[in-house]
Amino acid sequence: MSEGRSPDRSEAAREAAERRREQAELHRRQSEEGREITETIRGRHEGFRDDQEVSRDTSEHMRDAREASRELAEQAREVSDQLRRTADETRQVLDQARQALSELKDLAQQQRSVLERQEKALAAFDGRAREPGRKPT
Repeated sequence: MSEGRSPDRSEAAREAAERRREQAELHRRQSEEGREITETIRGRHEGFRDDQEVSRDTSEHMRDAREASRELAEQAREVSDQLRRTADETRQVLDQARQALSELKDLAQQQRSVLERQEKALAAFDGRAREPGRKPT
């Protein structure tokens, strides 16, 4: 009986060895897949880290841009205020110039009136001086 069992044992041993080889191969493939998954996760993690850094940089740039926009808006308000003050001053100067021009026109009219009276007075004086029978003084 021991001889009959021996081929069964050999067969069982071969099957057990085959199962161990299959298990070892399965384990090797699973380990390889695990390493690939780990590498993929590492790559994605690095990608996320890079994306996070880009996001931080973008946020910082946006903060800087907002601050620059605020400063620019403040400068624009200051320029606008200065332009309003300059416009007011210009209006005042124009009003003064109009008033001065009006006064000059009045003075010119008065001078014309005075000159006309003087011309009339001279003409009258000249006319009397030429009257017959009058002696020049």
